Amino acid sequence: MRKIAAYICTILMLAACLDKKITYTESPQAKIMLHPNWECEGGLHSKPSGMSVILYNKEAQPEFSDVDNNVDSILITSQQGTKHILLFNQSPSEFGSMHFNDMNCFDKACVVLQKLKLRRRANDLWEENTPLMNEPEPLAVSADTITITKDMVRESFVNNKTYKVDVCPQLINYKFDIYVKIQGFENIRSVEGSISGLAEGCYLSSGEPLHTTISQYLKSNNLVRTRQGDNSEIVNNYIHFNINCFGLPTQKIKKENRKEHDNILKLHFLLRDGKTVFDYSKDVTMLIEENTTNRYLKLKIDKDIPNLPNVSPGGETESGFDAEVLNWEYGGEVEITV
Repeated sequence: MRKIAAYICTILMLAACLDKKITYTESPQAKIMLHPNWECEGGLHSKPSGMSVILYNKEAQPEFSDVDNNVDSILITSQQGTKHILLFNQSPSEFGSMHFNDMNCFDKACVVLQKLKLRRRANDLWEENTPLMNEPEPLAVSADTITITKDMVRESFVNNKTYKVDVCPQLINYKFDIYVKIQGFENIRSVEGSISGLAEGCYLSSGEPLHTTISQYLKSNNLVRTRQGDNSEIVNNYIHFNINCFGLPTQKIKKENRKEHDNILKLHFLLRDGKTVFDYSKDVTMLIEENTTNRYLKLKIDKDIPNLPNVSPGGETESGFDAEVLNWEYGGEVEITV
């Protein structure tokens, strides 16, 4: 009986020694291969020229970061625990329109628009003390949380196993379409302007717009012409602005939370004689429609519209918006770049 007991003890000690042998002699880490799908719905629809990845620990502090021109996959290694991952196109230094702030914290990491360098004229409608912000470049972000288990670490250490994680970077930009009905559109040479009350930036981990607001620059040479029913006569002319932005601040999505003068549209027209200017301003706070699911804003102005004075052209090059409707057969609307 004693021999059997001794034999069992020997086996247990040997097993303990073997277990220690494959228990790690250095910090154990699991291997994770990230595979971004840039062409998924809501993404860039094409591969970027580079990407950035930051791995955060459970306390949301960074423990690994890398920038790579290989946008198909990237290998990260980490110890057991809950991890947060930010992955986005390009590197922060490649974006000229925005700053990346608070990147040392997963929950606070955000982008903030930079001031636009714009040559101003003395008769501009916006004040010198109102900076206008850049239009943000497309930014697609994947914010994911993964759990690295003890078994994953063991498999990577013992069997050199790499775990595949698919991610789908989503655009955090909003598209904003602005349509302004115009009387006397044939007198326009150029138009620019601004709209206030848009979000200054966006949190990367949640995609939520910042609460702070800015005014964003507008410029357009697009004319939308519409008609009604089967009547071929043109009945409406709209100036169309299409911009990227970060939407409205989260607290302003619901119209009941908006206040008068939150969003002011200002337009500055230079007429076709090359010297006459016409300024237009309107409170559009309650006119902006937002679709947060598709990250889309729309503003259409049909009332209290700009009525431009008639002026004589300043020559052939000063003829302004001399657009014609092409292939217009069944009604609806056609957009023309002029």
